Amino acid sequence: LTSSDPPSMCSGGGASSATSAKVSIKVFASCLRPDIEYKTLCVSHSTRARELIWQLLGKFKMKHRDPKLFYLTMDVVISKSGGPVSRTLVLDDDSRPAELSLCNPWGECRFTLQMKKGGLVRIHDSVLMNESQYKSLLISDETTVEDVVKILLHCYGLESFPVRKFCIYEHCKTQNYERKLNYEDRPLSVQDSW
Repeated sequence: LTSSDPPSMCSGGGASSATSAKVSIKVFASCLRPDIEYKTLCVSHSTRARELIWQLLGKFKMKHRDPKLFYLTMDVVISKSGGPVSRTLVLDDDSRPAELSLCNPWGECRFTLQMKKGGLVRIHDSVLMNESQYKSLLISDETTVEDVVKILLHCYGLESFPVRKFCIYEHCKTQNYERKLNYEDRPLSVQDSW
């Protein structure tokens, strides 16, 4: 979406209020797959960056991806007499990309999905899906046990199940012990302590 072009309105809801109006936002997302250049999403002005990331992952059928591995940047180009000046802004989870795109009347803006460094964890998930032995998930350092359970429920289309009904245990075969992790624990940190 560039400010030199008027934002396109998405078809759909008949609401006429400005807060419920939807706009199209182009998000460059090659970090998901090399063959993906961008995806255009229809969002409201109140849609937050974190929700937009969930939408992107859903559109590309990447339910197993940890949304905390990703963040949005906004490249802003301001036309000045000495030539264009470009700045990249890292958006926090509560940023509203559609609103931000309207705040740059001087030039263009471009949204890009970026990926953080993460780590791989193996979660034995047969309690959710009998046919499954385990799922290997690439998660961020910030991802909690509660987040991992949400990702797994999302993978299997079980979002209606209560998250707190499930637990994750640290299991050590060599020392023959199990420890229930708290919902606030971060599995990568626990794994790194081994």
